[in-house]
Amino acid sequence: MYAFGVRGRPRFKGKGRPLHSLEGKNPGSGVCWNTGTGCLQWGGLRLAPMMPPRGRDAWLEQATPPS
Repeated sequence: MYAFGVRGRPRFKGKGRPLHSLEGKNPGSGVCWNTGTGCLQWGGLRLAPMMPPRGRDAWLEQATPPS
């Protein structure tokens, strides 16, 4: 579409533009939380969460069940 002047120039994620979020458009998209491993799985990709150290985020401490 860019080549035909219909849309703007496409932007791609690179080293200077890290990925901040991930979203699935429908339930069958394959993005799911695996409670057994505690990771987000998307196809063959397994992403571990980046959590702050315990005691640093009061809201997070109340939102998550004790483990």
